Amino acid sequence: MEKPSQLSVHHPSVIPAWLVPFLSLPFRRLWDSPQRIVLPLVRPGDRILEVGPGSGFFTVPMARALGADGRVFCVELQEAVQRRLRRTLERRGLLDIVEVRACGEADLKVKDLEGAMDLVVAIHVLHEMPTPDRAIAQMASVLRPGGRLLVREPKGHCPASLFRSEVDWAIQSGLSLVPHPEGNRTGACVALFEKR
Repeated sequence: MEKPSQLSVHHPSVIPAWLVPFLSLPFRRLWDSPQRIVLPLVRPGDRILEVGPGSGFFTVPMARALGADGRVFCVELQEAVQRRLRRTLERRGLLDIVEVRACGEADLKVKDLEGAMDLVVAIHVLHEMPTPDRAIAQMASVLRPGGRLLVREPKGHCPASLFRSEVDWAIQSGLSLVPHPEGNRTGACVALFEKR
């Protein structure tokens, strides 16, 4: 298994907080449509962990689809991004459905959620992490049996070798690769896993 430090082309860096609002521009839906990518996987009442939610581009539609009985737990590294996301959720009346949490670079701080999540979403974020193998193991640990992990990485920012390693790490963490309804038709690297 390749370790992140052995991937010569992988130099993780977190997107600066000041750029995060640009991730919610409407034209992003042309290639990153929440309706195609995430919403087919969300059921009312689900419990979802979103890693690196940024501006809430996927958080808001997921929370709306869950209904009052569902819950989204967002873990975000940057404090400025956490504050911005909370404001967005407050304006949309979703703070009672979404919990925004701080995480560390190498620790998602989700031990209290182990075995409780129906879905984990990691969109355009794993390639920014210094230890994506550890992050994937933590994501797998919070899934209930039958729960799913969605990994989506942007081509050009995520080396193919790293994405292949991410798939391997998910499988080594006890997850099985299953088909995603969208497939890879938008040019991103997409993998959907299910916990055995």
